[in-house]
Amino acid sequence: MNRSFKGFVLLAALLTLAPQALPKDRSENHDGLPPRINVRVHNYAQVSTEILAQAEVEAAGILGKAGIEIAWSNCDPTQKDLGDAAECNQFLGPTNLAVRILPYLGALPGTDKKTMGFALGNLASVSIRRVSEEAAEFGVQPYEVLGPAIAHELGHVLLGQRGHSPSGIMRAHWRREDYERAPRGAFNFTAEQAELMLARMNRSLTVSVFNYAESSPRILQRAETVAAHILREAGVEAIWRNCDPNLTDIDHDVNCTQKASPTNLVLKILPDIAVTPGFTHDTTMGFAIGNFASVSFRQARKEAALMGTTADEILGLSAAHELGHLMSQGHSDRGIMRPSWNREDFGVSQQGAFKFTPEQANRMRAEVAKRGQEQAASDVVARTAPK
Repeated sequence: MNRSFKGFVLLAALLTLAPQALPKDRSENHDGLPPRINVRVHNYAQVSTEILAQAEVEAAGILGKAGIEIAWSNCDPTQKDLGDAAECNQFLGPTNLAVRILPYLGALPGTDKKTMGFALGNLASVSIRRVSEEAAEFGVQPYEVLGPAIAHELGHVLLGQRGHSPSGIMRAHWRREDYERAPRGAFNFTAEQAELMLARMNRSLTVSVFNYAESSPRILQRAETVAAHILREAGVEAIWRNCDPNLTDIDHDVNCTQKASPTNLVLKILPDIAVTPGFTHDTTMGFAIGNFASVSFRQARKEAALMGTTADEILGLSAAHELGHLMSQGHSDRGIMRPSWNREDFGVSQQGAFKFTPEQANRMRAEVAKRGQEQAASDVVARTAPK
């Protein structure tokens, strides 16, 4: 199962906003329920409730025109994670993002006095000082700047890009005329940007991990990084949620509020795999059934010793392999989906020994998109059902 994963680089997107932007309107109709992202807001700058609510309406309207629904959670920045509400304590991922409203930005590489915000990984940040300065300069209300600034930074996150564009809200600079034209679409995403954001969202899965083997948090985190990297190379984003294995009802776990479903998969890290028909106890690394995948920690450590690598790497490779099975992938003679791996594979992994083949990646993306449609249909039924 793959060589040691040598690193994972988070891209930062820096926004320098001094007014400018010519937009392209995109208000086409969308069939069915639009995809939803959860955005938790941490108001470190103590912006008034009224201004923040108005800014959220502005940002939601901008993203809504791109076909994306926003569910806001206003979180208490003074609370520790474990003391926060469940919706403020989710692991960040492609559809679970966070926004920090900061008093000001410190000295960061690539920023200057006009930098309004930045995005790093699944986290966006905005400076209220710059928002207030721009609002005063152009004679608009603070929420009229804060809303587009939040949408801009979330755009960096959702697009997975650090650069800016020559038109629309993703321009690097805005002008006075843009605020005057805002109701007519000066701060909209372009059609191409909207399509890219929707495509990326349609290729995301949530993986709820139950660590029954009680492997260390460090091993588990490294294993998830390895698996996430392999899936990402195939064009599939995974949101990892580490759940409490002692709870029989995952609805009671603040990290795991959704049960297994088409886009919410479950990965169980087992101490060992019991003797089961069809499995060879001493060689079976894991198995996948329905929306559940399981991996043997004992076998991962044994395989690591045989292959001259680490348990977290084997665990991550095994997780990617079993999740591949859940995405309708059978065994193959190449890549990560081979039924067994050799010691030599760990020296050539950069050549594809532990990747999904291009054909498998195409099928997985199609499978995830199909599951996304199934999930959306299920969500529609759930939301419209009588209470």
